[in-house]
Amino acid sequence: MAMMSRLIQIRHLSMEFPFVYSQTYAGSISIQKLLDESENARRIEIFHAVEPSLLLLMRDKYGSRVIERCVECMIEVVNARVAEVMIPHTAELSAHEHGCHVVQKVIEVGEYDFKRAIVDNLGEGDVEALLGNPRGCHLLQKVIQYVHEGDVGVVVHVCNTQASQFVMHPHGCHVLKKIMNKTTNGEDVSGIIRAAINASTSLAASKN
Repeated sequence: MAMMSRLIQIRHLSMEFPFVYSQTYAGSISIQKLLDESENARRIEIFHAVEPSLLLLMRDKYGSRVIERCVECMIEVVNARVAEVMIPHTAELSAHEHGCHVVQKVIEVGEYDFKRAIVDNLGEGDVEALLGNPRGCHLLQKVIQYVHEGDVGVVVHVCNTQASQFVMHPHGCHVLKKIMNKTTNGEDVSGIIRAAINASTSLAASKN
């Protein structure tokens, strides 16, 4: 009974103070469950309560999970606001231990315009940095998977021109492999192919 009473109390407080309780384990779980069970009007109400601190919550261990669940609700006004706040900070959040999951979630289930805007906000230097980052490389793989080939030119260009640096990199190599599997234009991956051949030749020579 005491445990049940405590859970009811946590859920009540989560409903009344979603921003505060989004940053706790129990509160985050409770709010996510509430989002799952509620109608869209209530979901939007919960979202508006945390909206002023979206960027802070994206960087928070438990708060980021609440924002992910908000995105999964597939409410256009919610996802538009999440994207508006997130996109100027795409490069930073993509490499952040918690923020990366929010960016990935938008790439997976967000409206296509938001996905394209995320890519458009990445410069060549950003892509190169993400290739060498364990979290960033996962984001780039999601980009290759969910964004049309014609809209990921900056990612393909950097991977192609910097292939020799990343073809045997523990993180970047996975992005190069993803591009090889998805692209339909051989010229776009010519640098990756050359780098792979050179790396194989060098590896074979070192074993002789």
